[in-house]
Amino acid sequence: MRFVSYGDRKTIVKAMKEIYTAPTLEAAELGLAEFDRQCVA
Repeated sequence: MRFVSYGDRKTIVKAMKEIYTAPTLEAAELGLAEFDRQCVA
């Protein structure tokens, strides 16, 4: 989070939470794909 601008932190944290709280590996991978789609330009 050190490299994320303050204005984008809420969006990044929300997207990352879906990854690290995922119940299965497959759900985490889907969350990572969604994170990549939403947050990486």
